[in-house]
Amino acid sequence: MLVLLLAGLPKTSKQAMHLMRAEAPGPSISKLVPRLSTSAMILYGLYLFLSVLEFCFLFFGGMPLSDALVHTFDTAGTGGFSLYADSIPHSNSVYFEAVITVFMFLFGVNFNLYFFLVIREFTPVVRGSEFRACLGIAAGSILLVALNILPLYRGLSQAFCHASFQVVSVMTTTGYATADFGLWPTFSRMILFFLMVVVAMAGSTGGSVKVVRILVVFKALKLNIQKPAHPQKVEALTLGICRC
Repeated sequence: MLVLLLAGLPKTSKQAMHLMRAEAPGPSISKLVPRLSTSAMILYGLYLFLSVLEFCFLFFGGMPLSDALVHTFDTAGTGGFSLYADSIPHSNSVYFEAVITVFMFLFGVNFNLYFFLVIREFTPVVRGSEFRACLGIAAGSILLVALNILPLYRGLSQAFCHASFQVVSVMTTTGYATADFGLWPTFSRMILFFLMVVVAMAGSTGGSVKVVRILVVFKALKLNIQKPAHPQKVEALTLGICRC
């Protein structure tokens, strides 16, 4: 909603940057291009491109038109609504679950990183602390949950599919589910509870506290712990390359 508002503001408006600073989800903000309204339009274009791409994968993969539209919109907006009471498992398709898992994660990534990929500027993507932390937490959580729930399912592949879907859905605050994780072991439920709170990137459609804020807390703690040993040392708190 904020991006739509910024895109529609007059180019001469001086209030756009103040509004962006007040409402931005990350600890700092910057513009992709000099004009803030143009930056907003670029982000909307990326959002639309990913939405169309997901719709094509679902629709041409055999999902009915109405289902593909609803699941695309709710994956993109991390809303988690479905036309059916049993949600995604209603389609009984591992392919659909895999597609939605991938796009839930993609919509949970900072959209500015996609802009850098488009202009072939790969350094912010590779060196961005938040993206690396988000990817690492997701991969580690999927592995731990899959191994923990392995006795509940027929083989590692099925456990991995359920673990991947639930972990990505929870970490992006989408809310889709392919299994009742309330019946999972306590260890897996504790991991999912942790993911509900901290894992989503600033500048994405996901909710939660955002990974970047957790990184700031830990790096600030590290600096404070090191300060008594090196009181004269001046060190800035950096997050690699991060634009929110």
